[in-house]
Amino acid sequence: MKNQIATKKPDFKNIAIPEKTDATPQNQIVFELGGRIEPLQVAPSVFLKIDHATIFDNIAVISGWMSDTAEIKFHSTLNFLTVPRPDADAAVKHATKGFITVVELGTNRPDLICTVFGKQTVFAINFSSTAEEISNSVQYFSLHSRDLLPYYIKSRLLSEYLSKNCPDLPAHHRINKRGGHLDNVKSFANFGYVAYGWAMSKEATNFWLVSSDGHWHPIEESIRFNRPDVYEAFADSFGVRAAESAFLCVVKTHLMFPDTPIRLVAAINEGVFVVHTLVASSGPQTPLSYAKWAFSLSVPPSKFFNRLNRNEGDLIEHLISQNRVGYPTEFEVWNTANIALAPQVSVIVPLYGRADFVEYQLSQFTSDPDFKNGFIDLIYVVDDSTLIEPLLNNYHHLFRLYGVPFKIVWGKINRGYSGANNLGIKVATGNTILFLNSDVFPSDAGWARKMRNKLLSDTSIGAVGTRLDYSDGSVQHQGMSFEYSCQLGVWLNEHPMRGLDLPQREDSYDVEAATGACLIARTEDIAQVGGMDEGFLIGDFEDSDLCLKLRDLRGRIVIAAETRLVHLERQSFHNLGSSDFRSSIVKFNAWRHSRRWGNAIAILKEKLK
Repeated sequence: MKNQIATKKPDFKNIAIPEKTDATPQNQIVFELGGRIEPLQVAPSVFLKIDHATIFDNIAVISGWMSDTAEIKFHSTLNFLTVPRPDADAAVKHATKGFITVVELGTNRPDLICTVFGKQTVFAINFSSTAEEISNSVQYFSLHSRDLLPYYIKSRLLSEYLSKNCPDLPAHHRINKRGGHLDNVKSFANFGYVAYGWAMSKEATNFWLVSSDGHWHPIEESIRFNRPDVYEAFADSFGVRAAESAFLCVVKTHLMFPDTPIRLVAAINEGVFVVHTLVASSGPQTPLSYAKWAFSLSVPPSKFFNRLNRNEGDLIEHLISQNRVGYPTEFEVWNTANIALAPQVSVIVPLYGRADFVEYQLSQFTSDPDFKNGFIDLIYVVDDSTLIEPLLNNYHHLFRLYGVPFKIVWGKINRGYSGANNLGIKVATGNTILFLNSDVFPSDAGWARKMRNKLLSDTSIGAVGTRLDYSDGSVQHQGMSFEYSCQLGVWLNEHPMRGLDLPQREDSYDVEAATGACLIARTEDIAQVGGMDEGFLIGDFEDSDLCLKLRDLRGRIVIAAETRLVHLERQSFHNLGSSDFRSSIVKFNAWRHSRRWGNAIAILKEKLK
């Protein structure tokens, strides 16, 4: 038979075939195999024949034919496929039906139960035991594989054999019926691979991605979408089937290494065939470099959250986790003179992209006695290798000029917003910690003391934020609220009253969350909740995540009425790439935040109604 699988003989020497047990009835009829006997007549004009019966570790595959009036069944049947058998029709001179069935094995061989005119007869089956018989069975069972392949690959033996022995798709199938291509395949150690390409067919076809270790992944579980370039190239030949033919597939298989060939396979009734093969190259190893590569692929924005839900979000989190493992454990600290010995507040300021904000802040802090009298411990955490040398060359000069003591902390690698703040926490000595962005500037002295006093005024308060204004005096932040986006399917952080010119409120008030641009909490509480979550990209949603953790611990998040600062907002964030890329980062963080807190936020919103 043409175009069948099995280009070489597999090694089946160590197959364990279950033995017949004492529980098997002694009056069972034992079927022989293949063409060595005539079909068995189980009733007048009712015939039954087993052509192939083979055990592949944990499954049995059995095929044959029977008279049209007969019915057969097995215990633990995974799938039973009825197929035409014109050869049997001719042999017995009446209607027959062929079958191929896949049976999940227990400790014993499966028994065949034949029902004829309502009466059941039990038979036992002799299974193939030699390598040659089993190899022949593999070739035979490759037929009808479109329907049966999902069950074949439940056997480790069959899945590995089929993955290595699929012939190429015949030319007449490529030109007239089906086709596909792997444009890009990236491998990721201890996770799997990402495949990007297209596949289309005029006839019933199941496409699979197959790695050489025998891992099969159906294309139907990937993200499918329209690629204009593919559609334009194949619309004349495939019509509407050329639309939605592109795919992005993130496959989890831990036995994945660079230079592993990945095959795009088509399972059709005639067998299993390779459409295209591409050797996987090593994928980007940092979460940001992966995001820049993956989010630049031609995938519609409307599919963004769908792709995250289908393993890509897990891959990014895997890369984030792997990246943190490589962080240096040691860090360096430089102090100016007059460092506070027993501060009440440790102010942590991460630095990324721009160092000039340090001087702007110091010029404001110099008029606040709390920054000079030991009440505040000011910590600048450098999270950008390009900034450390300029700061070290200038920090003594800045101290002499403004008289504000401060520390410089360098973690020897970019750790991201949360990682930088967590490094600052390790150095902090105050009993409260105030997180402050480098582009936030006070309007009056004593603001940090007021925020601390509000925090400690009530044990139910987990964190205190403040009103932040734009440089024109309009509101940038006076508390965050969580709003559900029906379009995106995630919770987003919103800033009510943003951009409005509103007077300062006279009383402190509760909010759902507050921005980390200026936020104070007890040091012991921050330690208890594990600091800031470093699983977000760049700097977004870490603050609301922290607020929700502190809300769980204490109960309330409050905005202090007595304070007001200016926030230029995201000045360093704009250094991170195009607006489309930044938008993708925000959406990933929203997805991750919603996956963790979605139910809790919904409950919170219901309580606040």
